[in-house]
Amino acid sequence: MTDESSASASSDETIFRLTALWVLVLCIVALVTAGSPVGDVAYVVVAVLLTVGFAVAALARRLQPAKAWMTLAGGLVLLAIGDAIYTLPWDTDIGESGLTLADPLYVAGSVVMVLGAILLKGSQVGERDRESMIDACSVGLAVAVLAWQPLIEPRLTVVDVPSAARLVNGSYPMFDVVILAMMCWILLGARRRNATTMLMVAGTSSFLVADLIYTIRLDHGTIDDPSLAWLDTFWLVAYALYLLAVLHPSARAVARAPADRERTISRARLA
Repeated sequence: MTDESSASASSDETIFRLTALWVLVLCIVALVTAGSPVGDVAYVVVAVLLTVGFAVAALARRLQPAKAWMTLAGGLVLLAIGDAIYTLPWDTDIGESGLTLADPLYVAGSVVMVLGAILLKGSQVGERDRESMIDACSVGLAVAVLAWQPLIEPRLTVVDVPSAARLVNGSYPMFDVVILAMMCWILLGARRRNATTMLMVAGTSSFLVADLIYTIRLDHGTIDDPSLAWLDTFWLVAYALYLLAVLHPSARAVARAPADRERTISRARLA
């Protein structure tokens, strides 16, 4: 039985390394072609491959809880479909709302991602780590405060934009912050640091960075500058990190509950 476990772990490690190499090649292709006539097509193809790959990997590896992993997969696929619609060469505006057909998919994908993170955390039965919850909330609050001025406020207060568009655009970075806080809660609540969770934290952080870059480009009127199209690769990096997270050997241990043990919270931490 030990030999079988060792062989399985070795196989998982080999698949992870090969996929990491494959992902790197895909991201380089998207980076090199960014801003060219085939750049949008390359971006969409890579995004779909990475997100569908996440779903396939979660199913193939039978990760538990299946509902949490497949919910995360559904959120990522919705975001990738939104990317595909956003890059369509024809008009996708929804009337006079200031929104495009991609926005409902982005919102739905973000909501589903939050739900997936909640389900993943909820699966850690026996883990009552209040300290980790406080730490995660502190991280989320700090990121929200830092993101307010450059990311959220400009989207909520921009002039000549319908209220629905301002609200939806301002919600994207907030969703990123919530998912980041949930992933930090999972990471900090474990007895041992888990590589899969760290990869998902990094992926969510990449989403946040991509949103920041997008907002800055909007403010400076360079959103359509082909020479800066390579910056969109940050979204692909986020998708790639999530795929690597689900393929990492430690993914099987994310929802594995440690012994039920309450830890006390020091007065210093509460202060």
